[in-house]
Amino acid sequence: MSRSKSTPLSNFPDSPLAWLKHIPIAHRGLHGERGAVENSRAAVIAAAAAGYGSEVDVQLSADGQAMVFHDDRLARLTGRSGRCAALDAATLRTIPLKGSSETIPRLVDILGVMTPALPLLVELKNPSLRIGALEAAVAADLAGYRGKAAVFSANPLSVAWFARHAPAIPRGLVITTLARDHFFPCWAVRLIMYCPLLRAIAHPQFLAPDVGALPLAITRRARRRGRPVITWTVRSPADRARAARHADGIIFETFLP
Repeated sequence: MSRSKSTPLSNFPDSPLAWLKHIPIAHRGLHGERGAVENSRAAVIAAAAAGYGSEVDVQLSADGQAMVFHDDRLARLTGRSGRCAALDAATLRTIPLKGSSETIPRLVDILGVMTPALPLLVELKNPSLRIGALEAAVAADLAGYRGKAAVFSANPLSVAWFARHAPAIPRGLVITTLARDHFFPCWAVRLIMYCPLLRAIAHPQFLAPDVGALPLAITRRARRRGRPVITWTVRSPADRARAARHADGIIFETFLP
């Protein structure tokens, strides 16, 4: 189907993605009070044991592998200085996560402990205009995975890459009113939030707004047309009630639905 650049997001074809709607998804796996470290194999296993899916963050190692790690810098989660992207995968896999015997995992390591029947959301942490390397690494890892998995990002160019090069992998666009989303400067976050053209370029199959931004006109339109809205990060009963009114699924932390 050809698309004009002026075609509104709500007019694009939708994918039901029913599996994404009905099972709560643990933010960076089930961690914190449960004893596991975020984005670790233990956190993903704990989420599955409780019947939840998992959301994990990925960024690229120096040698082009998809590593599961949220921050661009290592300090908060490992106590080491430096950037994740400056080290190769073999080195990163030797670095212990704070308070754990585990080390930084690759995406394929997480896939190896996932329960295939439960959803896995992979958030691409790529704030730059250099698109392709991280996206291709993630697509290659997911190509052999037989479970329920989708990718999403606040970078519409990352989402657009999947629409063009790996259309079989479900893809979503993060939408937020937060001033900064760790990787993305405030001007970029606001631009993505309010620019229909950027959202149209991404051609997402689901939307992922932050719960504090709801309700939104764009998410109401998406839901009317069968496009899932998965909101993050639900941390309280009040968040859960807001999500129940304005979204189809949740990514939660601390507060268990």
